[in-house]
Amino acid sequence: MNHDKKVHALSADVSALKTIVSHVLTRIGQLDPVLASAVVDGFRDALHHLQGLKAAPRRQGLDDHRTRALATVRTLLATVLSELNESRTSPGRKRRL
Repeated sequence: MNHDKKVHALSADVSALKTIVSHVLTRIGQLDPVLASAVVDGFRDALHHLQGLKAAPRRQGLDDHRTRALATVRTLLATVLSELNESRTSPGRKRRL
């Protein structure tokens, strides 16, 4: 497999994992308000951790990595919060299997 194909395959894998994580955490959060709070707190802990890493001494190449990691966590948090809020305002919403 050449380099471009490997990068494309990894990108697809990461996209799939992001989708799975956001949907699974949303489902967990829909089960109980305490679980929803734990999911949100986990994201906030991750953001806090990554922000601490970003403040650490800079090394070549790590700044982009840290910035992308923060953006990914923020995006996943926004997705989960949106889905949790939607499920609270639409109690009759069907859950897919």
